[in-house]
Amino acid sequence: MLIPYGTDAPIYHLPFATGAMIALNVVASFAVWVGTGGLWYIDSPDGETLQWVKQLTLMYGHGLRPWQWVTSNFLHADILHLASNMFGLWGFGIVVEGKIGWKRFLMVYFGIGIAQGAVEQTMMLFASGGASLGA
Repeated sequence: MLIPYGTDAPIYHLPFATGAMIALNVVASFAVWVGTGGLWYIDSPDGETLQWVKQLTLMYGHGLRPWQWVTSNFLHADILHLASNMFGLWGFGIVVEGKIGWKRFLMVYFGIGIAQGAVEQTMMLFASGGASLGA
């Protein structure tokens, strides 16, 4: 496993965009977990997945839903999934943001997320079901 423990890339400013993306991921994931009644699963207490969560996750086999290409990038299945992704985002995000600036960093962040969602949902267009969360 590649773990970023240091860099020789100078940090020219505080990584505000990286911090904002981490905060947005944490808030979105916790909102879904609290809204569904459980921290570890996206299922509500009665076992039914809430309809509004289905609208945010990257669904397979239900046609193209472009808003899900964005929203699914901010949702995570559990605390370990969220923590590991945010650790990676912090480790690599501060370097990338430091090198290319916060505006380009946000364009890259959203561009990669949207492209990944579009490609994945297109490839799974004729699947019988399923969904994807987070990076």
